[in-house]
Formats: sequence, C-alpha cells, structure tokens
Amino acid sequence: MHPQELSVLITGGTSGLGLELVRMYLQKGFEVITTGRRPVHPLAPHKKLTYYLTDFSDLGGTSETARLICKNHHPGIVINNAGILSPPEFIATGNGLEYTFQVNFLAHLLLNEIILGNNPPGHGLKNVTITSMAYRVGDTDLVISTEPQKYKPWKAYSGSKLYLALMCRYLRTKYPDPVLRFIGFDPGIFSSGIYRMQKKWFGLMYRIGAPFMRNPAKVAHRIGELIESKNLTDGSVYDYRNRIRTVPEAGKKAEARFWDECYELIGMYLET
Repeated sequence: MHPQELSVLITGGTSGLGLELVRMYLQKGFEVITTGRRPVHPLAPHKKLTYYLTDFSDLGGTSETARLICKNHHPGIVINNAGILSPPEFIATGNGLEYTFQVNFLAHLLLNEIILGNNPPGHGLKNVTITSMAYRVGDTDLVISTEPQKYKPWKAYSGSKLYLALMCRYLRTKYPDPVLRFIGFDPGIFSSGIYRMQKKWFGLMYRIGAPFMRNPAKVAHRIGELIESKNLTDGSVYDYRNRIRTVPEAGKKAEARFWDECYELIGMYLET
C-alpha cells in the first residue's frame, strides 16, 4: 500500500459494516477517520482513530464536518458507507428533503465534492461507494420527490442506491485526474443494524434471519481486497465476487437534469 493511502475516511463507522471496516483498517495500521451519530465511537479511545459526530440529515453540519476533515486530514481512501433502510413513513429532513434520499445519497455527494475540491494536487485518492442489490431495480426516471403522499419505502431506498451507483460514474467523468479512482461495491445481503428505523416486527424478523446472512467482517475484508486491486475499472460497480455489475441506464437528459437538481440542493453548502 502506498504511504499516502494509509489514511482512510469511512462514513457511518459506528455499527455494522462501517464498524467492521474501521476495525479492519485500524488492525492494518491505518489512520482511520470516521463519522457517525453515536456520542462516542465504540472503539474509542484509539490513537489512530478520529471520530466526527455527524448527522447526514443536516447538510450544513455535514458540510462543516467535511471541511474540518479536509483541514486535519488528507485521506487516501474514502468509503461512502453511511446509510439507512427507508423508514415506513415519510420523514422530511431539516433541509426539507426525503430522509433516505438525503442520508443515503445527497449528503455523500456533498461530502465527496468538498473532499475532492480540497484534495492536494497529485494526491492519490480511491473513492469507494457502498451501494446494495437494490440499485438494480431503482427507478430510472431520477425524479427527486418531496411529496409525502407519493412516498414508498422500497422505491425511496432502491432509488437512493441507484443514485450512489450513478455517482461513481459521474464523479469519474467530472474528475478525470488519473490519481483519482472511483468505484462502487454491492455487498449483497449481510447482517447489520440497518433495520433500526423499521417497525418492531421487521426488526424481530431481521434479527432472526441475521445468523444466516453474510458476516459484515467478511464483507469488510472483501472490500479491502477490492480497494487493493490494481485492475479496477473506474466508474464501475463490483459485487461480492469482484464482478462488474450493470447499472441501469436513465438516459443522458434525465441524468443531466438530475445532477443539475442535486447541485442546486447542495450549492450553498459548497460555497460556505
């Protein structure tokens, strides 16, 4: 591993896959920067761990955290991992956006833009986005909805994961510098705490099935192997077996409109 890559930023690093990624990279001797909503990180104190209390449902707070990270660190790897399974009912963030859309996707787009904008010239950076199998059935109309009456949990979740998959390709096109790499990863089904915003019966069923799901520590290890691979195709989404998966196409006009709308939503936080 190149010395400049011995620093990694992991969003959502206090539970599930994120926590296992933090644990793995600490064991490898990396400086680990991570975000989350818990008051104290489960692995604190650790001399190589820096934790930023961050709520992705607050774009202003996310912007402040991203700038603070850029001031104090220059990560060689960024792993976009934070996310939720859509709540059963519509929830609007303080920014007036549907909760899943903002937490799973838009806050990551904002954070990545700030980090890429502050990345020192010539500094290698691997940007890895954790999506899910759900992106394969995401609605390709790419319409950003804020109407509670049209809310459907599965549509919101699969849409957010499709946006993440598309983000890999979009950022690759926007930032063509060869020292920057952009890939997505679909871990398949694994046990995690992603059900925490669901109704009690769903959480019970999830916990019953969790022992039969893939272990998040194994998924973290596979992500680490992928990141270290020298034969990555930029802008692609890989699955657990390191195969490139097809991303649904939305059409150039729909994508162009979508990205314009997204940047309008985060524009003021990029200028701060």
